[in-house]
Amino acid sequence: MGRLFARIGLPSAGDAAPSSSLMNISSFGYCFASGVLALFLGCAGASSSASSPGAGEARTAVPATHGVRRAVPGFSSPESALYDPVADVYFVSNLAGSPAAKDGEGFVSRVSPDGKLLALRFADGHDAGRAGHLDAPKGLALIGRVLFAADIDVVRRFDADTGASKGSIAIPGAVFLNDLSAGPDGALFVTDSALRESEGNTPSSKDDAVLRIDEPAGAARVHKVAQGDFLGHPNGIVALADRLEVVSFGTGEWLTLGLDGVVRARLKLPGGALDGLIAIEDGTFVASSWATSSLYQFGVDRAPRLAAADLPSPADIGYDGKRHVVLVPRLLSNELVLLSL
Repeated sequence: MGRLFARIGLPSAGDAAPSSSLMNISSFGYCFASGVLALFLGCAGASSSASSPGAGEARTAVPATHGVRRAVPGFSSPESALYDPVADVYFVSNLAGSPAAKDGEGFVSRVSPDGKLLALRFADGHDAGRAGHLDAPKGLALIGRVLFAADIDVVRRFDADTGASKGSIAIPGAVFLNDLSAGPDGALFVTDSALRESEGNTPSSKDDAVLRIDEPAGAARVHKVAQGDFLGHPNGIVALADRLEVVSFGTGEWLTLGLDGVVRARLKLPGGALDGLIAIEDGTFVASSWATSSLYQFGVDRAPRLAAADLPSPADIGYDGKRHVVLVPRLLSNELVLLSL
């Protein structure tokens, strides 16, 4: 377990869920402790009235409609979940240590839709030597039968059926790669949240970025779509044919970017410290909020709905469209929650 996570008391796989004293949740933030994941809202004393320049008005969500939940335990700081519709399985990335440490301890698990842990360490890169080891895998994406994992400053590739390493893509200048999304044209998009322990509790960084990778399974050409502190530590991303939908961890906003990186719209959601973002077949989106331990569903009408509450440490969510189930990795509880919408 990395020294940073040891300081904040992050449990190992199989440990009991942490007590409420680990997080000090306020109306618009919480304090995760100092360090690279010192989260900005509660720590910085931000209030729900705070907003970044140019942000839309915060909306009040309507009451939640709670679905059926099932928890799958046994992970090690699970950060992201992804549904594979071909194999009909779930992938879960595990930090297994500090989110920024190059310690070779990270791995990806494989889970059945009925909650059975098929392989805890399905992919870890150890078959490729130390240079290929997963360190702190976060966002996941599939293109064909290649599984991609964002890993600090590289994107690693694996065979989605065997877990075998298929090399990696270096991202020049990357600081803290976070979420991934496969675009309909075959490109891969990745957010760089640019979180640095040295910068403390900042809501954004000049190095915040959204990047595009063309031919990700082959020559892998990397381009910057957008960069700057206006992105507010971008986290969850959904790539569509004509735009990118992004949620920010630092400012708690939902941003719509053109494929040219220009901001088309932005809105502050009711909950801050936004992590994961998924698209639902009805045209709406769901985002996870650490600040309120909730999931919010919203659409083009920009009216958010509280889709689920009482979900502390909800990280990068996934979606099983076959069963209409949201996959919620609870990072501090070492479990994956399967939540029906």
